[in-house]
Amino acid sequence: MNSQDVGALLVMDRAVLDADGDEIVTEAEFRASPQTGAMRGIVTERDYLRAVARGAVAADTKGER
Repeated sequence: MNSQDVGALLVMDRAVLDADGDEIVTEAEFRASPQTGAMRGIVTERDYLRAVARGAVAADTKGER
């Protein structure tokens, strides 16, 4: 997250996001995500840094501790 200079990440439900079930999320499906309920939450940089401080996630964002 830090290395990509991102302040927040959207958490999406892929099963809901891919409305037609073809395993390809199109721009139209992505744009419809607020109406379909595919957006599940937002992870902010602050949330991420708290998780790093607790040791719940790796600081390098590659999943290695």
